[in-house]
Amino acid sequence: MAAMLLHLLTAVALASNPPVSALDAVVLIHQGDTVCAGVLIDDAGTAVTAYHCVASGGRPRVRMRTGDQGIARIVGVDVGRDLAVLKVPDLAGQPWLEWVSTAPEVGEAIWALGHPYGASAPEGFFAGGLRWSITEGMISAVGPVALQISAGVNPGNSGGPVVNAEGELVGIVSRRLASSEGLAFAGRIETIADLASPDSARGLGPVGGTLAVAPVVSVWNAPGGVPSTGVQVNLAFRDRVVLCGVGRWALSPRWGALQYGDITWLGSEVRLALRQRIGRGRFAPRADAWVSAAVVESTRSEFLAGDVDLIRDSAWTPLVGGRLSVATGALELGYDPQGSGAVASVLFNWPGVIKTF
Repeated sequence: MAAMLLHLLTAVALASNPPVSALDAVVLIHQGDTVCAGVLIDDAGTAVTAYHCVASGGRPRVRMRTGDQGIARIVGVDVGRDLAVLKVPDLAGQPWLEWVSTAPEVGEAIWALGHPYGASAPEGFFAGGLRWSITEGMISAVGPVALQISAGVNPGNSGGPVVNAEGELVGIVSRRLASSEGLAFAGRIETIADLASPDSARGLGPVGGTLAVAPVVSVWNAPGGVPSTGVQVNLAFRDRVVLCGVGRWALSPRWGALQYGDITWLGSEVRLALRQRIGRGRFAPRADAWVSAAVVESTRSEFLAGDVDLIRDSAWTPLVGGRLSVATGALELGYDPQGSGAVASVLFNWPGVIKTF
């Protein structure tokens, strides 16, 4: 009997705790292979999240803690404050939060709600955690576009609400400084009424997306072809059109030329690609079809009068190909329609996206 009474009192205490009750308005957002948090702000199914969570465009899938879900439409963005407003009609009537119209004060207690490391569904030891979780902190500083907060946030908290002791929305989690403790930031929310307005002129435009960097290992399949390593830089516009630059360097070209006499490898490359996302979730693949102008590098050794000369040469060649990528990396295949060779590459998604614009 005593245990039942204690359980009832605990449930009543949690229900009367506004920051905890606010979890009912928190949503889980899937956008391609990105998983973020968000929050409903009215009974019509309007949600707010971080702009960088939806910068790739498309129609995010939004899910409540109850399992109810719907497909969202992006209606307004404020890139400077890292805010985005979504319309999710299927979630009309669900719990939602009021928001404050003025900035909170330094030292005010706050709570950050969301899904730390939410890209992977928690299993085993972590089952029941890492989704719809809450951390406590305070407002450390108030800037013109962002709030510095001391609450612990991690990837997956992005887009989640920051609430005050009354359970009111005061900010949207944006980011934390790498390798730091207690240095997290949330976007100020004074502009969300304008972003959510039917007359808003601040929707998701065609120019915007992500800048990503990834190491690449390639093998040039041609006579004398050798492996090369390098760096690929991708400028993706709404995850649909991708401009790509690649720089590659052969592994020990001098040694290879001395051993084999003549070696070749695929060097620098400039590429234009069209991208199609397939499904949603952390491991949802993306398929690219691309054309590029590439430089084929070669080094050959010649023996003259007892000496060895290494002669370097290069030539432009067109390439066409495709790429299949997931959260952890990508596989690329391309070939020269003129018949000079083909290339196979493996990319690793690190550091990955370094800037959202």
